[in-house]
Amino acid sequence: GTNIGFTLFNFQKYSSYNSSQYQKGLGYLIGVSLGYEKKISDRVMLDFYIGGGNSQGFYKGYFIDTDIRYDNKVNYNKSGEWIPYRGGVMLSYRIK
Repeated sequence: GTNIGFTLFNFQKYSSYNSSQYQKGLGYLIGVSLGYEKKISDRVMLDFYIGGGNSQGFYKGYFIDTDIRYDNKVNYNKSGEWIPYRGGVMLSYRIK
């Protein structure tokens, strides 16, 4: 199946290099999921699935104490990659 998602974020990375900085932005994900269903009994099934796709983020970087941009840009910074972002095993029970 196909999927699409949107994100809004406001986060801080913790390290000695940028402990006084944070990023605020938005993004989207577009991808596909593949799965397999294994019937265990008449009412119980196991679903296995994995999915991934393209993630694109647009953000601005600020200093925590002043809310002034640290990246000296006017527009958004951009970040994107192809990543796996979902997967799992699901136990299903059918009610008759």
